[in-house]
Amino acid sequence: MIEAILISLLCAVCIYIPKILFFPPRRSHGNTNAANANAANANAASANVTVSLSDISRIWMPQPSGGEGFSLAADPRGNKSSAQVGTPDLPVEKPTEAGEPAKAGEPTETEKSAEAEKPANAVGQTSAGEPANAGVSANAGKKELMLFYQECVLPFSKTITEQNVPKTIENLLGLLPEAGHVSSISTGDVNKAVDEEFLELEPLASDLAKTTLLRHTLTVTRILIDKVRETYAESDTRMPMAVTVGLAHDIGKLARGNHPQKSAEMLSEILPDDIPWAEHALQVIRSHHQKTSDQFTVLLKQADMQARSYELAAHMPGYNVAPFSRWFDAERFLKDYIEPEINIAQQTGWQAFSLNGCVYVKPKLLYSAANAMCRDMNVIDVRFFCGSEYDNTLREILQGMKKAGYLHDMARSQKSGGAANPVINFELVTRMPGPRKISAMLVPVRGELFDLQELEKRKTDFLAEIRDLK
Repeated sequence: MIEAILISLLCAVCIYIPKILFFPPRRSHGNTNAANANAANANAASANVTVSLSDISRIWMPQPSGGEGFSLAADPRGNKSSAQVGTPDLPVEKPTEAGEPAKAGEPTETEKSAEAEKPANAVGQTSAGEPANAGVSANAGKKELMLFYQECVLPFSKTITEQNVPKTIENLLGLLPEAGHVSSISTGDVNKAVDEEFLELEPLASDLAKTTLLRHTLTVTRILIDKVRETYAESDTRMPMAVTVGLAHDIGKLARGNHPQKSAEMLSEILPDDIPWAEHALQVIRSHHQKTSDQFTVLLKQADMQARSYELAAHMPGYNVAPFSRWFDAERFLKDYIEPEINIAQQTGWQAFSLNGCVYVKPKLLYSAANAMCRDMNVIDVRFFCGSEYDNTLREILQGMKKAGYLHDMARSQKSGGAANPVINFELVTRMPGPRKISAMLVPVRGELFDLQELEKRKTDFLAEIRDLK
């Protein structure tokens, strides 16, 4: 019996002593947390990590040497998610010679590379006023922003830093990803009712809405940079303002109301007050859809309308964008568009008449005739849709006629503001009785360019009663 008990005890010792020595008991209060942490780390390692543009910008965007670095900043209005929104890969209408981009309708290298990145459901997306090209991968948008930074910001980094606007430009770039999901023309009943651009371009709104605000902004800024370079002798000193104004001119479309005013308000919040050109930049933005004599505002208006012309041409096969000098043929203009209206009296009135070897034309006929000629040439010029551009467009028409030698001597000699003024206010003297004076603003054109004998046979009614002009 005793021997059996001793044998049992010996077996127990042999079994449990190794367990105690080599397999110590687990302590639940500390190891549980560690296990959980290890599991969390393992899950995090296997999960996809989302990094915003603002976090990685200093990696993928080159840094200027000798100056402060640039990056895509977080939304200055506090919307941190805006920098993470994907942007579409739309054609970069990069100006080439004379400020013109690659031919409208032809895919650029950026377009070709991005086609493969487009999701299948992104094609033809137009619901709720969303641009048809919205929804393209964020990678394409980052590539486009990087290209813009390299070509339009980095070359002027020294001057930008000297003029204390790197942070401003950084903040504006930070807003652009959000603009990738916004139409380039104001949408919504509230905005459309008050927005200056929409009220002018409403007939074109459905086509312009297919371009995102991101793409439109980059295109306008590129063109503006080229125009500033062509206009000013020391253009580099003006580039910080050009880049700032270009990027900011339409950011008000991210808010509600008339976008020029909203854009100026948003820029004023991030633009240092001590910048000498700060107020000028704000005024340029406020008035870029109005009549203006300010040179910089004129350049922004031209860049904006040129970009709009490219955007329309991209959706109108057979049409192209060309400068005025390329499509305006003064001889054809007079023969096919002006001559048929001379000495023709209609219910709506008359447009032009001949008298004493000269032809007198209303400016509105010159404008409407040039518009018709532009359309017949399959050329898109958005200026003809902008009432605020009437005077500038008419001036270019008159310059084209002057260059061809078609204006009468009195048009070249008449002065207004120290310069020749082809548009003259005449008082018409008629054979009709009564004291009533009839005046009209007219452009005198050389009569020998027409068959005046045949034109005189057309006169009827009021036109036949005109005997002199003062």
